[in-house]
Amino acid sequence: MAGPSLEVRMRIVAFAQRCVGQVNFGSLDFNGRPTGIDLLKTMFEVATGVVLQDSDFKKPGKKDEWTWRPKGKDWCGIFVVYCYVKNGLDGISWNLATGKPAGTIKLSKWSKDWRSQMQIADMGVVRSASHHFMIASVPSKTETRFSSIDGNQEWGAIKNKDPGKYVSGTHGFGIDNFSYYILL
Repeated sequence: MAGPSLEVRMRIVAFAQRCVGQVNFGSLDFNGRPTGIDLLKTMFEVATGVVLQDSDFKKPGKKDEWTWRPKGKDWCGIFVVYCYVKNGLDGISWNLATGKPAGTIKLSKWSKDWRSQMQIADMGVVRSASHHFMIASVPSKTETRFSSIDGNQEWGAIKNKDPGKYVSGTHGFGIDNFSYYILL
């Protein structure tokens, strides 16, 4: 299969794991700014080329309230692209206009071996919720759910979603209109 080596894919997933817990808009730092706002600003710049200011994270008409959706944009896929670029996959970016990744990545096409082609570090997508995430484990042929690392969760958090620990909110085949992007 084409794309990055298993070693590179494992490095990308490990990098994403280190981001877990680094963003939490429910917690303010000693300057009164949300925890991880600077990391989130960096993610946007790296993945989209857009430079954000603190004011972009303020709720419209409510200058004292923070939002983890700058300018009304969700950033779940931006997080995944950020992880790719920070680990040397420079040919991928996030298109804010379409809400999709661009470059050396493509949406998988259905085939009889579609499920078996999925690899760790591929980008999962739940079409019904327009949500993107990193695939952290590949399920066996008998499993329907798999582990993922998801950005833009409650309070702007980056979270592990592991079916071994809990089922609610985990992704899976035939469960949530799931598909995935293949790294080229």
